[in-house]
Amino acid sequence: MTRDLTVKDLAYDQIAREWRSFIDDYDTSRRGDVLIGEFLRNRIEGRTVLDAGCGLGEFSRRLAALCPRRHVAIDIAPKLVENLRSVVPSAEARVGDLLNLQPALGTELFDVVFCSEVIEHTPDPLLAIRSLADHVAPGGCLALSCPNAAWKWSLWIAQNLKIRKKYLGYENWLWAGALEREVRAAGLRIERAEGIHLVPWQVMPKPLLTFLDRRLRRASFGLSVNHAILAVRPT
Repeated sequence: MTRDLTVKDLAYDQIAREWRSFIDDYDTSRRGDVLIGEFLRNRIEGRTVLDAGCGLGEFSRRLAALCPRRHVAIDIAPKLVENLRSVVPSAEARVGDLLNLQPALGTELFDVVFCSEVIEHTPDPLLAIRSLADHVAPGGCLALSCPNAAWKWSLWIAQNLKIRKKYLGYENWLWAGALEREVRAAGLRIERAEGIHLVPWQVMPKPLLTFLDRRLRRASFGLSVNHAILAVRPT
């Protein structure tokens, strides 16, 4: 059974054509470096991969370059799914709702489930975590990132300074403890829990921020702007 989607659910579909101009390439690149370049570096080749919330396809492109055996990408926004079919032709692009993945995925399981900055744009990010975990195969992993609720005040500043514009969807940021508890409750074992961006990337020279991020990331989970988690389903 599908749920009734609201305008807030489909906020990215409404700005699909102009969204690229709003994105900060530094943030996208750093999240990709951590989640794909480090967490998943040796886990993708020859395996099955799900990109949950593919957006404009930046992460799907990086995942595809690591030669998965099978690559499925989903998004709740039909326009973004259509765009992905041209950006990453090798991926199976489908429309899917993180809170109800059965219509898009059935009972399919994946060796790798990847999801970066998506669960907070749903009305129930904890349910989204459980839904993603349901599609992690035994021995497989979930690589996930989301914004830290401790920094949500910075979103208000960004919106008022017009740094964050046009997006009118959900912003349900999570506390570190809630994220960890839900991942464990879903039956996954956390292997890495780290922070990304010690401070907002707009307020510090990016080379310095990258240096601090690399040096302090393992100690900064719960303190940084974004949470990053790698969790494995025991065999």
